[in-house]
Amino acid sequence: EITSANHHVSEMAQMGLRTLVFAKRMLTEGEFDDLNERMNAAKLFIKDREELLTHVFEDAERDLVILGASGVEDRLQDDAPETIQSLQKAGLKIWVLTGDKQETAISVCQQCEHFTIDMQMEFLVERDSDGCLSQLLSTLDRMNEEAPNLASSAAVQYSRTSTSERAAVNHVHSGLRQSSTRTTKKKFGLVVDGATLDVIFRTDQLKAKFLEACKQCTAVLCCRMAPLQKGKIVQMVKESQKPHPITLAIGDGANDVSMIQEAHVGIGIMGKEGRQAVHASDYAIARFCFLKRLLLVHGRLFYLRLALMVNYFFYKNVVFIGPLFMFVFFSGYSAQPLYAQAYLVLFNTVFTSLPVLIYGIFEQDLLPSTLMAEPALYRDISHNRLLSWSQFLTWFCCGVWHAVILFVGFLLFFAESDFDTDGKTEGLWSFGTLIYTSCIVLVNLKVVYTVSSQH
Repeated sequence: EITSANHHVSEMAQMGLRTLVFAKRMLTEGEFDDLNERMNAAKLFIKDREELLTHVFEDAERDLVILGASGVEDRLQDDAPETIQSLQKAGLKIWVLTGDKQETAISVCQQCEHFTIDMQMEFLVERDSDGCLSQLLSTLDRMNEEAPNLASSAAVQYSRTSTSERAAVNHVHSGLRQSSTRTTKKKFGLVVDGATLDVIFRTDQLKAKFLEACKQCTAVLCCRMAPLQKGKIVQMVKESQKPHPITLAIGDGANDVSMIQEAHVGIGIMGKEGRQAVHASDYAIARFCFLKRLLLVHGRLFYLRLALMVNYFFYKNVVFIGPLFMFVFFSGYSAQPLYAQAYLVLFNTVFTSLPVLIYGIFEQDLLPSTLMAEPALYRDISHNRLLSWSQFLTWFCCGVWHAVILFVGFLLFFAESDFDTDGKTEGLWSFGTLIYTSCIVLVNLKVVYTVSSQH
């Protein structure tokens, strides 16, 4: 019976069906009372609770009599393959974490085109540390031999200085063609099961080798996983060596809650498996295909808007405060303000808030249809380039330069000022008000120029 059931389960798993084996065991009243007492006692422990419960479950689930097996079709959602392909073109590394059998998980990954025909498949199925390390090293050797330039050919960037959408798209296409002709990389797919992951989690050496192998893979599948293992995988990737990757986890069931909460960004899908994943997530969507628009359109535009707003707020306050700082050296360190008190409050709240607010709400450097059709445009925001130190220092130095021009220019202008009709020269408040007015005009023109240069 065991051989027959195993044969049928394997057949159904290869067809992509969700398999379930039914078995029973008759317990006497004494056996039930003993197991119930041990289980209640194990639940009271704070330390090693899971391990103690596992021992109780193992004792309860022995000497089972097989009743039969079933296979249920778990259909993919519409546009799931297209969504995964688009995310891969956008430069995202996709891992599938599932509790399904290995055969079922591989079949589903092939249906959704996570695994493709041209991939070379690698399997990690060792149960001891030495064997797992040996298999990881041999896998890395094969990857390094067949794909020596995998890492160097991964990035394709597009410049935001393009003057039109057509120019931006053509720039991406030319970059992709140059990358493909420069290196012909072999695609690898890695499959690892939950028992092997337990071995990998034990030592830092195995974790490092496992991550090194995963970085060289186009697709990774972790099957037969417990819910807690999903969270551990996300945590391991988050804590990997620099540059630390930004992780996103998406799931639709209670068994996905641990990884959704562990990831930097958690997304829950409202489905038939309940609302636990939605309640634990940062964002909720109705279907998996909506992830494409959420990342490629809303994610990219939100990042561009936020990056400019952060840098611009630093810039405009440097321009505003710079003359105050330089005026200290001309006022004998007397704490005499250059601007009227009301001007200090109104600068950020009234006079310079509207242009950048409009930008933060309505800015679209490319149409959503273009971003959906060309996923590679998402690579523009990779490695946090627009919020890097180089970008910040560029804006900061620009602010310092503009502040110096304003203060020194008007200082020289007022040094040769004429007398008024009442015989008085221009005073401090005229000097400060003119700098203040020019500062408002300058910083507003700066945001207008920056936006116009991006289109």
